[in-house]
Amino acid sequence: MSDKNKKIVFSPLPLILFVFVLFYSCKKADFKRAKTKNTIESKLPYGMIWVESNTFLQGAKDSDNFAMPREKPVHDVMVDGFYIDITEVTNKQYNEFVAATEYITVAERNID
Repeated sequence: MSDKNKKIVFSPLPLILFVFVLFYSCKKADFKRAKTKNTIESKLPYGMIWVESNTFLQGAKDSDNFAMPREKPVHDVMVDGFYIDITEVTNKQYNEFVAATEYITVAERNID
């Protein structure tokens, strides 16, 4: 196969693993923190939930011939706990918000 016919294939595995860990962490947090649930909930920002920190596996197995070299090896990644909104916001909804409010994200702002 010539270099012109080669296609780059991106593995969705890291994204799938992250989403799995995210949902698993949410479920586990409710069970694990049952004793302090009222304390945590009283400190939560309105409309947000706390996702406990957790570790997940990221990367591709060495035997995965379709993975890019930068995707190897499989390794543990620690994600710190974070707040996330209870309500999903689609890209369309966010774009409508930006258009209506002329909001400028932190990434788009000038550096001080």
